[in-house]
Amino acid sequence: MDISCRQLKAFLTVANLRSFTAAAKVMHITQGGVSALIRELEDRSGVKLFDRTSHSVRLSKAGEDFLPYARRAVEHFRAAERYTADLREQRAGQVRVAGAPLIACTLLPRMMAAFACASPMIRVHLVDVPMGELQDMVSRGDADLGLGPERNLDPDIVSSTLFTTPVSVICPPDHRFRGRHVSWEELRREPVIVVGQEMIDHIAYEFGGASFAVSQVVNHVSTALGLAAVGNGVVLAGPFISQLASAYGLIICPLEAPVLNRKMMIYEQETRTSSPAAAAFKAFLQQYVRDTDPNQVVPRCAP
Repeated sequence: MDISCRQLKAFLTVANLRSFTAAAKVMHITQGGVSALIRELEDRSGVKLFDRTSHSVRLSKAGEDFLPYARRAVEHFRAAERYTADLREQRAGQVRVAGAPLIACTLLPRMMAAFACASPMIRVHLVDVPMGELQDMVSRGDADLGLGPERNLDPDIVSSTLFTTPVSVICPPDHRFRGRHVSWEELRREPVIVVGQEMIDHIAYEFGGASFAVSQVVNHVSTALGLAAVGNGVVLAGPFISQLASAYGLIICPLEAPVLNRKMMIYEQETRTSSPAAAAFKAFLQQYVRDTDPNQVVPRCAP
C-alpha cells in the first residue's frame, strides 16, 4: 500500500474544512483533484474515510481513527523536507573527521567549537589516529576528511593545504633557549623528542639527512610534552600546539637558520562526492585559518 504525502494532506484539509470545495481552494487544485486524491487514499487504505451527502462531508469512524496517524505522518514528511533543505543549504548533517595526533588534540578542537557555534545542526565526529592510518580511513569511507601533516598520497587520495606551520622548539621556561630564536646548530647539543616518524622524515628530506640526534620518538604529543616538562629533552612541533604546551608549563622558541615549514593538509577521497555538511566544514576550516592565525603563540599559564 503506497500512500503519498499529497493524499494525506488532502485528507487532513478536507477533514479540517469539511468541504471538498474549500479544500480545493486551499490546496490550489480543482475540486475534482481533491476528490481523486481522497478516492486514491481510500482505495489504497481499503476503508471509507468520509461520509458524504449532497450537503455535508464528515469523517467516518475509520476516518476519525486514521486522523491522528495522518497528522503525525505529514509532520514527519514536513520534518524530512526541512532536514533535506538544511542538508542542501549546508545547515545540517554529520561529518566524520580523522585527525593526526598533533592537530587532533590542539587546533582541531578549537576549530570544531567555533564551527558548532556557526552551524549548530551539523555534528562533527573526530577520531584521532596515527598519521599512517589517516589516509586509509578516508579511502575506506570511515572519514569524510582527514587532517594532518603533508606526506605522500595514496592512489585514491587528494589533498589541499590548510595552513603552514614553522617547526619550533618547545622547552621549559628556564631552558637556555628561553626568550630567543634557536639555530639548528644549537639543537645538535640537545636531546630532541619527536612526535611520530613523519617529523624526522620531513626534516631529513629538507636537509638531506638528520641534522640532530633524536633521543625519543613517541606516538602522542602529551607524552612528548610530559617528557620535556621534566627536563628529558626539547620537543619539535609547530607553534599551533602552544596552548597545550602552556598547560605543561612549556614555552615556544622559534627555530631558524633556516626556518623549516611544515604543511598541514586536508585529505579527501578523490572520487567520492563530499556531503554538503563535509563541504561546509572544509570551507569553514579554510576560512578559519584565514581569519585566525593558527600559529599564534598562546602565553604560558602562570605557575
